[in-house]
Amino acid sequence: MGHMPPIPGEESSAQSSEVEGKHIPKTIGRALRIWWAVFWRKAILFAIFVAALLWSANALYQKDAIPFWLFRNLTEFGPYVINYAAALLVLRFVLRKKFRHFHIALLALQSAESNEVLAPTFARALRIWWTYTWRTFVYCIGVYFVVSLPLGLLVATLGSIFPRLNDVFAYSAALAIEGGAGLFVIYSNILDEDFGDLRVCLHLR
Repeated sequence: MGHMPPIPGEESSAQSSEVEGKHIPKTIGRALRIWWAVFWRKAILFAIFVAALLWSANALYQKDAIPFWLFRNLTEFGPYVINYAAALLVLRFVLRKKFRHFHIALLALQSAESNEVLAPTFARALRIWWTYTWRTFVYCIGVYFVVSLPLGLLVATLGSIFPRLNDVFAYSAALAIEGGAGLFVIYSNILDEDFGDLRVCLHLR
């Protein structure tokens, strides 16, 4: 865990040296491709389902179909639930995705065949998702603690210049921090790491 990343430019040479075998080492470039595949899909699902949730909650509340406490909980905590649920759905999809030159393989650790590849079932995806979720959350808190003052000043300055975009600047800053933390988790805590009886590896296609 927490290994020094290879130089991005060395990815092609690293891949060419591993052509004869299935397993290939993790690199920043490969981790970035996996992270991007997770990031944009989760962002789209999040936006769609949050918009649907807020529209439905407002419509039901205006018709007195739900009480205020339920409306408040749906609008305040619903987006968090959707964010984590979307991450699980997308992560399970990415575990099955074939990238251009590689794919993610779940290798059995306690099998007689050391190269046995396990199916990315929901239970296995859930274990990987849990590591991704709680570590990203912890790293985000750490980054917020370190950069909260300068980042707050930057957002406030931009908001004073462009007041209509203040919420956009704040959301973009939070998204950048979460995205950076997510990339670090994928590289340092998921790829080439063990999850009980399996190991997450990269294989050539």
